Amino acid sequence: MTAVVWSPRTKLHVPKGEVWVGVPDPGDEVPERVDRILNALSGPGFERVEAAAHDDAVLAAVHDPAFLEHLRTVHATWMASPIPGLVGQDRVVPYMFATDAMLDGIPPRVPVAVHARAGRYAFDTMTPVGPHTWEAARAAVDCALTAVDLVVRGER
Repeated sequence: MTAVVWSPRTKLHVPKGEVWVGVPDPGDEVPERVDRILNALSGPGFERVEAAAHDDAVLAAVHDPAFLEHLRTVHATWMASPIPGLVGQDRVVPYMFATDAMLDGIPPRVPVAVHARAGRYAFDTMTPVGPHTWEAARAAVDCALTAVDLVVRGER
């Protein structure tokens, strides 16, 4: 049997579309994608295993704590800003990316405006952050680590 590790919480990321080269697009990272993957990996030879919770310490071992805090809080900060009321955008979509070429030697600093700060940890506009993106991403971590636990124990 091959274990198929999953979590229903991975379906909480609902980006409501993406922006590709300035054009709105329905996007690929949608909750239905989880169902399609699970359907493809079902039947004889597959065993569905729900992910086990893992300690948050593993996240800080591989990610900048500021990045983790950003993902955990940016949507609430966005929603508390005037942006949703001004333009009706309830998903965090960066509008500026502080690349080395853009900074041209200027020391980087954390932008004050949330719509500028959102680009600090992004390189495009194709992964909006919604109200439950953090929970879904955190569930994906538990899926990956549960799969590692299974493999270390000798399972497929």
